[in-house]
Amino acid sequence: MNRKLIRGLLVLIASSPLFAVADNDGHAAVARRTFQSSAIADISKGQPFTPAAGAAFLVRSRSHLQARLMVADLIAGDAYTVWWMVFDKPSACSTHPCTPGVDFGPGHAAVFFGTGVIAAAGGKGGVVNVVFDTQAGGPPTGAVVLIPGPEIGLRAGRGFATEVHLLMIDHGVPTADFLSNPGTWAFELTHPIPPGQADVR
Repeated sequence: MNRKLIRGLLVLIASSPLFAVADNDGHAAVARRTFQSSAIADISKGQPFTPAAGAAFLVRSRSHLQARLMVADLIAGDAYTVWWMVFDKPSACSTHPCTPGVDFGPGHAAVFFGTGVIAAAGGKGGVVNVVFDTQAGGPPTGAVVLIPGPEIGLRAGRGFATEVHLLMIDHGVPTADFLSNPGTWAFELTHPIPPGQADVR
């Protein structure tokens, strides 16, 4: 089966803090989280990227990242996987924002699987609305690490400085029997396809 569609989220770069916390006396303390939102783009045909229907947000703290992905023009019934690309040292990248692949090494990137979803019917196309997060010290429990870098995932204290890319890949509609091998629902939703590689299955 061939991948029909690749959806990428525009890079989420640190912005000014939106949330603040209060100290014991009720006074506003230093902001400890930032909120960012981004439009998304269809990157399947290369640049220039074309707009896609949906948005994403990213909430950052010093050692935690939480993302939400909302897409409304997918193919209903298709299986999709969502990926994180975390560049721990974006200042060393060859471009700004970092270029996936080329800058994985220099940018101290880790790439890991975020989640698997099935696009529901709705509007003019399939709909996905998912939330996922990662703590410092490694990817989420049970996540599959594709490219382990110097730091696998988010490094402690780097939540505001790291560069984050999100990528969604269409696996199509699995057609094989239920056994856990390529082409089945169980396999396609839990075994990510490396971004940028052809789905030879």
